[in-house]
Amino acid sequence: MKVETQAQLLLEFHSKLLVIRRIERIIQSDEMIDLFPKATREGKDEIVRLIYQFDFEGLRANIMKLRSRELELMGVRELRAKAQKLGVRNYNHLTKGLLLSAIVRIQNERNQAIARQIA
Repeated sequence: MKVETQAQLLLEFHSKLLVIRRIERIIQSDEMIDLFPKATREGKDEIVRLIYQFDFEGLRANIMKLRSRELELMGVRELRAKAQKLGVRNYNHLTKGLLLSAIVRIQNERNQAIARQIA
């Protein structure tokens, strides 16, 4: 982008700063604190690469992929405990597939609410 005025420079700086703040919130989130240590070496390297490239959308997609992988590896007992923490109704009567769906839905809703607050 060719910057011609101080106002353009300020606008460009402000938009970059917003992306940095969004990435900072992801890094500080409980989800990242939980998922990052469990990621493979390649997964951690990819997260770091996305952060250094200021790729907020790529980072968010990567976190969602890690979360899905973690959930798929959980047993029904672990999923029920997670569902209980998230406030899923009747979690004790749900099958693994329904537990996964409910957990992912709630986590996505929470992530969207956080994204709206950041924007």
